[in-house]
Amino acid sequence: MGVSWHEQSDSDVTAALRDKQQQLEAADGFGRLGLRNDADTKAVRAAFLEATKTYHPSRFARRPEEVRDLANEVFLCIKEAYVRLSSNAGRERERKKDRPMKDRLMIEATAVRGAGSGRARRATPPAGVRTRATGTPPGGPATNGAQPPSTRSASRDREERFAAAVAMLSHGDYDAACDGLQKLGAENPNLSKFQVYLHYARGKRHAEAGAVAAARAEFEQALTLHPEFFLVTKAIAQLPEEGDAAAAGDQAEQGSEAKKPGLFSRLFRK
Repeated sequence: MGVSWHEQSDSDVTAALRDKQQQLEAADGFGRLGLRNDADTKAVRAAFLEATKTYHPSRFARRPEEVRDLANEVFLCIKEAYVRLSSNAGRERERKKDRPMKDRLMIEATAVRGAGSGRARRATPPAGVRTRATGTPPGGPATNGAQPPSTRSASRDREERFAAAVAMLSHGDYDAACDGLQKLGAENPNLSKFQVYLHYARGKRHAEAGAVAAARAEFEQALTLHPEFFLVTKAIAQLPEEGDAAAAGDQAEQGSEAKKPGLFSRLFRK
């Protein structure tokens, strides 16, 4: 890599970043870092550090806002790949994928509308078993895979509540989202998606409060249940490193100390 940005115009940098963004979005995790799928932890880290030299947002700090925003998106794509590939389990999951994971704002939430209808797919009946159109199958009346009205109603209500919780989560109302998801999880212990989103919502709440370690722990719990949850890998990539968070805290503390009046100021102030 090693691109020299300072010699290029804003329009050239914007065009280069847009091309890079398209390449990243079309690639899997290994491709985003320019690696083969047999790369190990050392190679992944080295590739990420090399990419950081070129695409870290600090390299574009003096550029217009549009360029800075685009650079942030590009670097986030690179960091997401690094997060996914930084462990043996993550690399193994990436190798098993048939195609690159498409970036989506919501994964399961986008399917809520279809899931809420309560209609089951019509299965092809085995040979010799008649359907409702031709008669009654052995063992009683044909149902053709349909759910009873009460089951459909409960399923629809559950998915509507889930969609409402996801909407609250996307709008930053983390307390309400956690409350709704926790109730859904308790009522439906066999459906893991509620627990996945609950861990994600708790992580977002911790991250907003500046509790980086607690947020990371919740996000990792979500990935344990749903390893390909894009929103979680994105959230982890957005977390500051522990050292960065500690340094920010130290700077804030030093700033507050600097504002305190000194001894002479207290003695001679009017």
